[in-house]
Amino acid sequence: MMPGLKLGLGVVGSVAAALLGIAMLSNFEMPGQQITVQRGFRGVAMETNYNPVQLAKYVAENKVPASLPQLPATGPKAGQVYKNVLVLGDLSVGQFTRLPSRQQCAELHLVEG
Repeated sequence: MMPGLKLGLGVVGSVAAALLGIAMLSNFEMPGQQITVQRGFRGVAMETNYNPVQLAKYVAENKVPASLPQLPATGPKAGQVYKNVLVLGDLSVGQFTRLPSRQQCAELHLVEG
């Protein structure tokens, strides 16, 4: 092999190794700057590590939005408009339709086997 080619490959390899090393080291966080929370029983090493900077960003991005203002209780009642409303029939239709949809059907309706 020619000496110039060997030297060129050595330089390119050294630069590539240095760039790869820098890229790998830049992805690591400072080891002393973390919050550790135990998630399991003592002694089983079930823990979660948090970076305080990333945790602050995460909390700022995931704030609970402001709630909507309460609707007035005017208009027909939900018990008169909808069938089979057992619990919340005294709410107005606007208030009833604004309820969270996560509630199960058995909580609001009569479920027949």
